[in-house]
Amino acid sequence: MHATWRRVTATFVAVLALAALVACSSGDGTLARLRSEPVWTLEVPGTTVQDVVTRDGGSSLGQRVVAKAAKTLVPGDGTTTTDVVAALTASAEDSGWTDPTATDGSVTWTKVVDGVTWSLYVGEQDDGVRLSLDAS
Repeated sequence: MHATWRRVTATFVAVLALAALVACSSGDGTLARLRSEPVWTLEVPGTTVQDVVTRDGGSSLGQRVVAKAAKTLVPGDGTTTTDVVAALTASAEDSGWTDPTATDGSVTWTKVVDGVTWSLYVGEQDDGVRLSLDAS
């Protein structure tokens, strides 16, 4: 009985997955958005900011690079904004961001991804730590 139930459940899940794939390929770009891959993933203890920079699913040549909205990271209990900035600094340096410029509690780095120069800004604010990206 359990084996039959597992087969029925597996079949049902497979049908749902196929239906979702068909629905996503309906020409509105949803499938392309699902295929977006992260260029850089930033991990900070107690918080994770993912897909900060993604590709928009265009052709492999001349893919347009887009940035998602800037984020504010609010430190958890027992963590200060200084701790978060230090963790962001370590993560950025480990991920290939270069040329840090520090000014009054903020740091800006640069990185070239697929020919596009990005600036990563990290700065302390009243409500937490601001993280944003700009392309040039």
